[in-house]
Amino acid sequence: MFLVKGTNLLHKELFIIILLSVDMKEEAFLYLFLGVTHTELLKIGLEQFNTISVLYGDSFEVLTKQHHLLDWFDSIHFPATLPAIVAVDTKDTAVEDFFKQGTKVKFLKFAYGFAGEYVYAVDSLDDVKRIVKEIHEKDIITQPGQTTRKWIVQDMVEDIALLDGYKFHLRVWLVVVVREKETSVYISNYHTYELAKERYDVKRLKEKPVWDSHKYQNTRTAVFPMELPDHWSATDGANAMESIKSSFKTIYEHHHQFKPSYKLKNGFAIFGADVLLDSKQNPYILEINSRPALYKTFDSMIPEYFHLALGGAPMKLFSTLYGIPEGRTTPFSKPLETFYKTIYPSISALNTAVETTFLVPFDNDSYRGYLLYQNMIRKKVHRVTKKKHRTSLVK
Repeated sequence: MFLVKGTNLLHKELFIIILLSVDMKEEAFLYLFLGVTHTELLKIGLEQFNTISVLYGDSFEVLTKQHHLLDWFDSIHFPATLPAIVAVDTKDTAVEDFFKQGTKVKFLKFAYGFAGEYVYAVDSLDDVKRIVKEIHEKDIITQPGQTTRKWIVQDMVEDIALLDGYKFHLRVWLVVVVREKETSVYISNYHTYELAKERYDVKRLKEKPVWDSHKYQNTRTAVFPMELPDHWSATDGANAMESIKSSFKTIYEHHHQFKPSYKLKNGFAIFGADVLLDSKQNPYILEINSRPALYKTFDSMIPEYFHLALGGAPMKLFSTLYGIPEGRTTPFSKPLETFYKTIYPSISALNTAVETTFLVPFDNDSYRGYLLYQNMIRKKVHRVTKKKHRTSLVK
């Protein structure tokens, strides 16, 4: 049986269709909403499941806690990161010294921030003292689930890559699978842009709309490297992709100590990493999120997420990054194309969708599933869901 935690009912129906397409029974799947505690999971009897969408372990803690990640980057002199200092006291002389070097305007981030929360642009120690005092007085650090008072000061790159004049960061998707105690990691071959609200101006770096590139700041949808930053060539995009892949390969070669919840042998997790690019195609890894929002832009990737989670091999949207065991057996009796072919009625529909979604032609019929344009897949899934409800299969 498979247990998945989530919030998106569309993704739930996609997973059910995938199970059915590879000769598994829908009844072997349980979908829970996020927020379920570990204790509550134990109450439902985890021993009945053989795959769960939860991973723990030393690597999980290091990679998904930004202050731990930056400390580790510093300890190994990791090149794909911005200079930063992790602190808990504004009286720390190291913080004052940090302002004497690097960029004039810096970021102040609090360890418990999420999706751009509690991130500020500062250019002096006085700014840091004022903001830290305000945050502490609001008792934000005592909110449930917050376990650290740490905050971070980090350089802000000025010579950055832009898209149509806007600052952006890329969301890189990573899927980590533990199967029979073997860990494998996959990285997306396409990344979404997250754009700031207002056009970039180096003279306005303390203004949040200019630098805050988290989702919903700008409604523009783009996919890298199908759409390249301003003045970039295809070679520039390819070089940046290779640098991003190489950086994450280094990370996961060091940190692949993951384990599923309870005593299960199989588990998986989807991570979303924020990556900034400068004008010279150098990537800077800002953070790795354990609870990334799966935006509509990349609903097309959901089938392959779960395909990988169930033990399938990477196909087109993802590539192997670390540790796929040779000779691995999988629960699949049919290829994932069987599922994909239920989505598009013809190759012409496939071409229409790919031109809309990825802006380039895909003419290989076996990859039609990678072109799941949101409206088309939603229409198909809702039709299937309605039929399933009539037969009382969806509980």
